Amino acid sequence: MESVSKKRRRQQETTTEEEMKRKKMKLLDSQERTEERRSQERQPIQAERLPEHIITNYEFHSILGRGTFGKVFLASIPTKKERVAVKVIRKTPKDEEKKTIEKEARILKVACGSPFLCRGLAAFQTKQYAFLVMEYAGGGSLSNLLGIKHHLKKRHVIFYSAELICGVQHLHSLGIIHRDLKPDNILLTSDGHMKIADFGIAAEGVFGHKTIRGKTGTCWYMAPELLGNKKYNAAVDWWSLGIILSEMATGRSPFDDHYHQQDVRSSILTEKPVFPEGMSTTLQDLLQKLLKKRPHKRLGMNGNIREHQLYRKINWEDVERQRISPPIRFEAVSNGCGLYYSFLFGLYKLFLSTGIYYIFVSDK
Repeated sequence: MESVSKKRRRQQETTTEEEMKRKKMKLLDSQERTEERRSQERQPIQAERLPEHIITNYEFHSILGRGTFGKVFLASIPTKKERVAVKVIRKTPKDEEKKTIEKEARILKVACGSPFLCRGLAAFQTKQYAFLVMEYAGGGSLSNLLGIKHHLKKRHVIFYSAELICGVQHLHSLGIIHRDLKPDNILLTSDGHMKIADFGIAAEGVFGHKTIRGKTGTCWYMAPELLGNKKYNAAVDWWSLGIILSEMATGRSPFDDHYHQQDVRSSILTEKPVFPEGMSTTLQDLLQKLLKKRPHKRLGMNGNIREHQLYRKINWEDVERQRISPPIRFEAVSNGCGLYYSFLFGLYKLFLSTGIYYIFVSDK
């Protein structure tokens, strides 16, 4: 039989353990409340440290180009080292244009899911202007590169087209059709990697076999179904990619015998693509499959383009993770156009007199 003293000692130990548990719980509760309070105190400080929302914090250096709906400027924030591209869009009362700006901001935000898409960093607006702040690709555009080199080596074509394929497939997985793929809208980083840009006329919510209407894009890169005002789907991007691959490999389009838009339209709708002598049979086979007149037979929609013979030596996981060294590296470039001083002065006067409304800032 247990003695009274032992029983009391055990009760005291049990009581002591319970008290320690209660004290520990109180301490944890206190720590959680303290952390929550600190978090709440930090929130306004974090908001104050987001200069991306305030256009007057930017220094503009030069104009980079003109997008579908606005001008794109090279800019920077003095407190940060990296430069950014800022797309400035004049707003109109039209609801359709407002929806277009909001759509491009959404696509730029989700573009962070692929390293081959130009991602958005911030988006905001005043009463008269909308601003899309994007990462700056310092290597210029594919159009610039082809203007210098005319055409690229086969291994370069394979590398660049593989990165483009990854970017296009990521867009399509999100139900997005670019609708204006062309060398002007394909940028290169200073490291030499590809970035698909300008989502101003992209279409959203197009999954699987769903089709849409709406003639838009650049004639020389438009698929036959788009030119013919027929219903279409993501196959139009694979057609555009075929034209771009041909230009990378040969310096010309397979339908480039015509310079007038109407002649090009007629050629794309009715003629077969023409390839120069000496083009490898593998590359020609890929282009033939990308440039099928019937969209349901086009490679990308019919079959996996990654399995084509041209890419037999490609490790797609290495491509996705950018583990393959680009064949060409670039110094940061500027087109030398300089600042549009009067335009910017007018903008700054406007910025100072109107409020700025926050849409999003990427956490990447």
